[in-house]
Amino acid sequence: MRNQSDLTTGVIDFISLPNRQTKTEDFMRFVVSTDKESDRNYWNESQWSSFISQKDIVLLFFLSDIKRDETLIGFLAARFAENFSELLKICVLPNARNQGIGNVILAEYIDLVRAKNKDKIFLEVEVGNQQAIYLYTKSGFSISRTRKNYYGINRDALEMVLTLKTDYS
Repeated sequence: MRNQSDLTTGVIDFISLPNRQTKTEDFMRFVVSTDKESDRNYWNESQWSSFISQKDIVLLFFLSDIKRDETLIGFLAARFAENFSELLKICVLPNARNQGIGNVILAEYIDLVRAKNKDKIFLEVEVGNQQAIYLYTKSGFSISRTRKNYYGINRDALEMVLTLKTDYS
């Protein structure tokens, strides 16, 4: 396991990227393939293209810092609404898992949402994805409800929420 001090993240916002088309194509290949390797509920290229074309989205990419290689090894996808953010995906390449990368990229995202002054973060996670549920719970998320058959027949989701500020904060 690497030290967290060896880990770096880069925040990439497709809306404000110079040379957006080139960057989008490069990152799109990475996102589509990593999502497919990481999540049985993966999105196809058309779904990713649609997501990236929306306003108020964020993609946080995780770069390895091994020998200054800076290889992309993970990402987080989310979107912003008026007073909250919705976390849609965290994906890490299989050979880079269990090294704290999910923790780092989730913490970076939570900091970004706080900086944008949002009240809450919502997400859905498949009931059987215990590793993700543990990550989210450890980061302060709580289960708000179960969504029956959300991912298909007999594939329920937990809706989780992280409250960043309350009416009295």
